[in-house]
Amino acid sequence: MSLSKGLRTLLVMNVVSNIVFIYVAIFINLYIWEQGQNIFDVSWYNMMLLLAWGIAYSIATRMLSRWSIRLLMSLSASFGAIAFLLLSLLELDNRLLWITLIGIPVGMMQGIFSTAHNLSITVLGQDKEIGHYLAITNIMGQILNMSIPLITSQIIKWFEYGGSFVLMLIFIMMMLMLSLRLPPISLQNHVTKETIKPRVSFSNIFQFPQAKWFLISCLTTGIILQFQNLFALLFTFSVTSDKTMIALLNTCYTTFALLALWAYRKFKVKESMWLVISVVFLGCGLLLMLIPLPVVRITSNIVTTIGMFYFLTIVVSQQLKMTAGSLDIVKRSHMLVWREWMYVVSRVFMLLFMMRITNFTDPLFIGLAIFVVLCLLTISYIQGKLMARTQDASVQMSSNG
Repeated sequence: MSLSKGLRTLLVMNVVSNIVFIYVAIFINLYIWEQGQNIFDVSWYNMMLLLAWGIAYSIATRMLSRWSIRLLMSLSASFGAIAFLLLSLLELDNRLLWITLIGIPVGMMQGIFSTAHNLSITVLGQDKEIGHYLAITNIMGQILNMSIPLITSQIIKWFEYGGSFVLMLIFIMMMLMLSLRLPPISLQNHVTKETIKPRVSFSNIFQFPQAKWFLISCLTTGIILQFQNLFALLFTFSVTSDKTMIALLNTCYTTFALLALWAYRKFKVKESMWLVISVVFLGCGLLLMLIPLPVVRITSNIVTTIGMFYFLTIVVSQQLKMTAGSLDIVKRSHMLVWREWMYVVSRVFMLLFMMRITNFTDPLFIGLAIFVVLCLLTISYIQGKLMARTQDASVQMSSNG
């Protein structure tokens, strides 16, 4: 099946933006880590990024009631350009302020992009082409996850970080040009003055019977995701400082994620069982983190990568089923705002504790690992409640209809 012109442009935008986001996720964190090997610095950067992400996501959702994704994608690219220009040119004695000024535009870039992309999928999701589009983006995403770290590590090796910043600016300029060719998707035809404001409020969101479990699911997911994401990076950085090796290890993790994807498609297992499997992998991987040996740390990253693939596949899918089953486009967009906010709240909560960790044998690190394991043990119950409430709401809608 061939894609329409609009979806082809969106696909190219996805590929170009993923190149930038993959670089940001690994090498900006590494850049900050190398300047002091301080867990506090990396945690602070990620906290500033997340706070900016949450603010950008909510503002961008409001903007979509008047403007299309073209403007949002242009703004996303602009904030990306600001981030890499600051990385290239800005030098400050106050390190905390410098990290803050880098983290905010990176978070704004990703938050605005996420809003525009989510709306694109929401609006186009009923089209038969969307399955084909998602399959292609998934394949391209895996290819990029394996190749971009290797390519950019060699650029950094030969041209230092400055050369890689220039390369990212080129891709951001491509994003800016592509944004002008995207389909003019917005919420303008789906909202009214009477509906847009009250539906996003906290009290009105809780009118939905499944909303409580939806928000609890998002909070718990954020806690688990933040702990695994940050320490998977830091464990890799602590094992080797060679950028090629870091890229190769990242390729190794992606390979195991692909194997997990193969198993997920091959074996017909219920969602609830895949969730249990994810909890087992993540729990074992988190406990392995407590053993301070380089080989064990890499093994821990491999095990948690497999677990996180299954975890996010099931949990995010069930969260989206909740919004798709009983909510119109406007309500879905507002519920997705709350999802992002709950992710931000829970992840920042974890980062506030992570900033106080001095090393990987710190009692606080051990305590947080145990806390995340306890969260994992509750996730099956939480998701079960969410899906039960969602099914009840769907049945009620059908009977009322």
